[in-house]
Amino acid sequence: MSLAGYQRVLIGLLVQPASASRVARGDFDEADLTDCERERLSAAARDAGVALTRRLHEGWRLTKLLTLLPLTFDVGDDEVMADRVASFWAQRLPTSLYFEDEAASFAQQVARSAPPGSLLQFTAEHEAEQLATSAVRRSRSVSRQDSSP
Repeated sequence: MSLAGYQRVLIGLLVQPASASRVARGDFDEADLTDCERERLSAAARDAGVALTRRLHEGWRLTKLLTLLPLTFDVGDDEVMADRVASFWAQRLPTSLYFEDEAASFAQQVARSAPPGSLLQFTAEHEAEQLATSAVRRSRSVSRQDSSP
């Protein structure tokens, strides 16, 4: 197996709870794993330290959403928002530890799925726009810093 494939499975243990459960049972999507790699990944999936790391990562991700979208979460129903977060995360793997893009995408998804004209739709659209505006300003600031002597 390639190193990238092995690492993909290993990362799945940290960011996808369903993947960790599957691998712990010895059920692998990657057909070209060696027996040694399967044993190592299964052991890692059952390891308490990996489970703790996954929980910490989920907490970090959730904290970023709650911090970057406070009004959206205040307006939305707790159980409905928890379901939306779980659904969103199942469809989207993290790509950064900053999570502004993830928060903006989540807010856009909430706005699209909220009842039209609702306070939740308006609030999610507003916070998504604020994050987009902030990202543009940050991008301009970085490009000015890069071009200065």
